[in-house]
Amino acid sequence: MNTGDLILYSGFGVIAATTKTIYNSAYSSVGMVVKLPNKYTEEEELYVVDVCRNRDMMIDAFSDVVPKGMWCWIVLD
Repeated sequence: MNTGDLILYSGFGVIAATTKTIYNSAYSSVGMVVKLPNKYTEEEELYVVDVCRNRDMMIDAFSDVVPKGMWCWIVLD
């Protein structure tokens, strides 16, 4: 993966189902891959920038808070 690559994925729940139905798609969300330095090691790592409601309460990779709206999470191997 490289910076600028898009990742499509399918969510669950009413909003994801509505999005998939309206657009006649198997996917409900999209994120963009970015390569950024890790804030602790300064080694470049892959992250995904996403815009969502964050119902899973995932922590943003850079701010260490649970964001709403645009956020960034690390891509794990």
